[in-house]
Amino acid sequence: MDNSNNALRKRTQIAKTNRNMLIVVIVVSVIVGISIVASIFLFQRIRHVQKEIDAKSETESTLVKNNKILPDLQDKIKALNSNQALMDSKAKPTDDALQVILDALPSEANSL
Repeated sequence: MDNSNNALRKRTQIAKTNRNMLIVVIVVSVIVGISIVASIFLFQRIRHVQKEIDAKSETESTLVKNNKILPDLQDKIKALNSNQALMDSKAKPTDDALQVILDALPSEANSL
């Protein structure tokens, strides 16, 4: 009787151990799954933020470049404002000479 009792106890312990191992494997699988999903989400977020940073850097470099050429552009506008051909082409005598250039532009966008 003692042998059958020991065998029964061993089988019960094996069954408990199998159940515990199954629970551990399930818990670890859930943790690994959540970690993979979180890693993918974080990678996508980092990539998106990096694209934003790149776009901001590009905008900043464009603004810096535009600010460097601004004085030259202002000088050219002043030269155009004193252009005699533009002054002679004004629609109204009170208009600026640059208004002739603006009047020559189409009033609606021409997509063609």
